[in-house]
Amino acid sequence: NFTGNENPVVVAQGSRDVFHDKPYIGTSNLDGAGTDDVFITWTAFYMVGPYTTGFPILFSRSLDGGATWSPPQQVSSDIVTQGSVPVKGPGGLYVVWYDFGTFSNASLDDRSDDSIKLAISTNGGQSFGSEITVADADVVEVPSPLPGWDFRTNSFPSIGVFQTDLYLVFASDPEGADAADVFFTRSTDGGASWSPREKLNDDGETGALQFFPWLAVGPDGQI
Repeated sequence: NFTGNENPVVVAQGSRDVFHDKPYIGTSNLDGAGTDDVFITWTAFYMVGPYTTGFPILFSRSLDGGATWSPPQQVSSDIVTQGSVPVKGPGGLYVVWYDFGTFSNASLDDRSDDSIKLAISTNGGQSFGSEITVADADVVEVPSPLPGWDFRTNSFPSIGVFQTDLYLVFASDPEGADAADVFFTRSTDGGASWSPREKLNDDGETGALQFFPWLAVGPDGQI
């Protein structure tokens, strides 16, 4: 029980050489012992001076309510990633993130090889299987900042689970007259395959931009 007086626990120590960014936390009964285990994913920027040599997705879990944590393990095979989100379901522990593709300034600028990736653990986070591409051809990062604005944006995914069904949303700005939109896709086989992407917003203004989507799934399956 949180009383507001607990001392903070270090999950991963930063330094001049490592910058930990955008952590997301989840909880579930991972080991069947009747306790709420906790897990965190984040991006680790490995630095050499002011430059990064890569920024993969890392994962750590706690089996004692957050008192101690496992050594961070890399979940993504690529090292140019951001915006990870973990969620637990009956079929396993799922981690999604945004993948920028090849590590070069040119690829980051042209955004042509971006994708949404998924990794699944069936043993409570001890290890993860080969990552799955949820979406790629229609994944183009939203401009940051947006034209005429000065705040940062992103196209990071959000994921929810109900039984063996997975639901995912993300923002994208593919080629064409229509500006950034929010897209939805689902998997009915535990993440192995995904439905064609569906645009959720129905605005008739091609210049309007939609971004920052998020979702949650209730115990009855309502999204």
